[in-house]
Amino acid sequence: MYVLGIDLSTSGLKAIVYSAEGGILVNSRIDYNFFTRKDEFIEQDPDLWLTGLSLCLEDIVRKLEKINDNPKNIGSIGVTSTSGTLVFVDEQGNPLHSAIMYNDGRCKSDSERWKAITGSNGKRYEAIFGCVDNDKARYLINRLAVRYKIPYIDGGTSPSGGNVAVYIPSKNRCVDCQFNLKESAKEAVEKEGCTNNPNPSIIIPNLIIGSAMVAEFVNIFSGAPQLLERTFKHDTYSRDKVYTQPTLLISQCGLGCT
Repeated sequence: MYVLGIDLSTSGLKAIVYSAEGGILVNSRIDYNFFTRKDEFIEQDPDLWLTGLSLCLEDIVRKLEKINDNPKNIGSIGVTSTSGTLVFVDEQGNPLHSAIMYNDGRCKSDSERWKAITGSNGKRYEAIFGCVDNDKARYLINRLAVRYKIPYIDGGTSPSGGNVAVYIPSKNRCVDCQFNLKESAKEAVEKEGCTNNPNPSIIIPNLIIGSAMVAEFVNIFSGAPQLLERTFKHDTYSRDKVYTQPTLLISQCGLGCT
């Protein structure tokens, strides 16, 4: 049986058919463009995706038949798509508006507003977002945050969930205290990145945890109530799916984080 791979990317719809041995049998690509509605607004017509998919699959069928092969030999399909793109739909799934692309720049003014709120003069970080693959890197980032008294928002994901922990100088204990990073960093190895991880993170947990990290940043600098002694958790297999739990102070970092 064959495998059909479909990639809905920013610039086009691509499809490829692999044999059971991993060889490429046929492939196809339909190009399309995004458009700018006005300054900094980068959008795309969602109908282009469906049209591109239809044309691509028709081309795949023609090419398989041309080499005297049968499309029915395709036994599985894998789909990937452009990430971080927002599409509003009605109850039937029909698009209500052009898709807002991941590289859209309409929030630029908000970024400038946050710089004004935090008093940033370009010489220091307002906060550090940690989304790294191993505890050694997390430990070093945490030390940097404590040393320079910079808020640190630490997030991590797996195929089925993830968590977010926050360190705010003079408000709560650091991420090392919460997760004992110093000890676990001793076991971290260089080849622990995404490409070598047997259980890599996937899009949905990344979106949920990434959104929660941004929300914590907003909480820190807007004066909103903060759950300083709780950790945000997402678990696909739990009853609550998304919840918080009390932060466990596992160790004493010795860095003077409070």
